[in-house]
Amino acid sequence: AFEPGPVRKAAQLNIDLHNLPEINLYPNVVSDKSETVSFFDLRSNSLGSAMSIDKHPDAIRTDARSVSLDEILKDHRAEGPLFVKVDTQGYEYKVLAGLSAYIANHAVSGIFEYGPGLIFRAGGDPIAFLHKLLETSNVYDIGARRDKKVRIEADDVSGFAENLKKDQTLNYTDLLAIDRRTV
Repeated sequence: AFEPGPVRKAAQLNIDLHNLPEINLYPNVVSDKSETVSFFDLRSNSLGSAMSIDKHPDAIRTDARSVSLDEILKDHRAEGPLFVKVDTQGYEYKVLAGLSAYIANHAVSGIFEYGPGLIFRAGGDPIAFLHKLLETSNVYDIGARRDKKVRIEADDVSGFAENLKKDQTLNYTDLLAIDRRTV
């Protein structure tokens, strides 16, 4: 698990309380490369962080070292299928890019928060992100507003992203990506 912000202390307490020594908690931001990055937490929202809210009057700046999952997995000599849960407020595309070497050789499935507006504001391309997931995975919209999972097809990526951006009640969702090498 990776938690560089103020929620880190609560996460560690939870790990300790439930006696989960197999969970390693890293104080890093997960990205596509190693560098020092700044992100911001809001005093009024201790459960969320972003790199793009620096102009908010309640923003508290935190500097942290970013790492790629490729680096971490190589350091731990990880092999075989992997499942990830990624919710990085629009930076999911960078996390996926930092996992590309592992994906090239191993099945990687996961749940990814997907908000086209968030990804765009973070400097990414929401359509390219979906296409990247679809290269190796069957992708389903499993967001809270869905009664059932809906499979996203490669020829409907643009329509899916546009419809999600238009939805004023909830302009993000969760995607389940199941690597086809595990099916």
